[in-house]
Amino acid sequence: MTASAQYKLTRVFCGVYHYAEVSVTLDPDSETAHATSESAFAWLRDLYGPDAKEWAICSDYRVAAAAGATRAMMEAVTKGGSVLVDEIYAVVSDTTPSDVAFATYRATLVALGTDPLEALELEDWKWSGT
Repeated sequence: MTASAQYKLTRVFCGVYHYAEVSVTLDPDSETAHATSESAFAWLRDLYGPDAKEWAICSDYRVAAAAGATRAMMEAVTKGGSVLVDEIYAVVSDTTPSDVAFATYRATLVALGTDPLEALELEDWKWSGT
């Protein structure tokens, strides 16, 4: 049975605003790699019109989302399953790849039914970008 979850990061940390909103779907029976939906940034076309293209940084956001999902699955010590990142909402000026990784990490934990209060907070988050 699949589970869906969303996490919205809105935080000022060290005087810098951080924003990312991520929706994920967890399929515990799937053995495929974690992935980001081709339509994860479809909202850009809704907002800017049908000719809108993804920003250059969107590819970095996709990589970061997969890393966040992987970390959550490792910490939850699951025996398989895959995460599909359905949507990634971002603002170029306020969203780093690390913010997307963190939001995906937290959304994945919620989908797993893990207590997010036990999870890392942004202040403790370390992501190398690899």
